[in-house]
Amino acid sequence: MDDEKNLNNFAGHDKAGSCEFSVHEVVTCRDQTLARPLENTSRAAGASGTIKITGEERNASSQEEVQMKMRASFPSNGGMNFFLIHKQVAGNVWKPIYKSEIQPARSGHYEWNVVNVLSADLAGDDIEREVRIDFYISQKSGKHKHCG
Repeated sequence: MDDEKNLNNFAGHDKAGSCEFSVHEVVTCRDQTLARPLENTSRAAGASGTIKITGEERNASSQEEVQMKMRASFPSNGGMNFFLIHKQVAGNVWKPIYKSEIQPARSGHYEWNVVNVLSADLAGDDIEREVRIDFYISQKSGKHKHCG
């Protein structure tokens, strides 16, 4: 991102790349993941990263939402940070279900917009299922640094 003071200035953002796929390539069987390289003609082949898409069957019977307001501080409050919310799929397998906006530190801490996620997306029918939240320092290269 070249213009951190005006996040809505899309011309100031660097395009990571694009990927085309058909829905049937993702929705083939349970927990199937489609992995494709991102393409960007202004970068060398393979330099734009990879996108992974996992289809999931959902039962939309529950419309209960979990609402969260995230606020955090880190030893170094420099840079632009974001977070990912993951749900536990099985054992030590986690699936990201939400990515926040990128925010700078203000007044010594980071504060993100309110997050609304369906409880069925977080835990399905298992209210004891673990949820993991990871924080990252955003890097222009796409190699974000995990910070907690």
